[in-house]
Amino acid sequence: MDAVNTAHNFINRGFDGVRTDVIAIVIALIIVFAFMKKWGQILIMTLLSLILHLVIQAVIPLFKGGKLLIPPVTHTDFLWQAAALFIGYFFLIAILFFVKNNLLKMTKGGGAAAAH
Repeated sequence: MDAVNTAHNFINRGFDGVRTDVIAIVIALIIVFAFMKKWGQILIMTLLSLILHLVIQAVIPLFKGGKLLIPPVTHTDFLWQAAALFIGYFFLIAILFFVKNNLLKMTKGGGAAAAH
């Protein structure tokens, strides 16, 4: 039961990390609405989102007059954080792609009301 709680907390940490981050939401929206065409692309789009997120986090200090912030890619804490973000992006992209494919198509006249 402890492993289930640990996994649940890990998934929650990842999803909370993207659902409360404006940059993550914008990245996911762009990925889903501009690039993702089918469910089979979800893993590659999730990885692309994560990489883009990490690059943006590294570059933001430059715009504030600071230095490029290279993440500590060999540290375990960073890798766990990146893995949690990957899980978070996976769920966020899945939700947005579901909305794009199912709910938004109904508003475009593709439903039963358009047949009349």
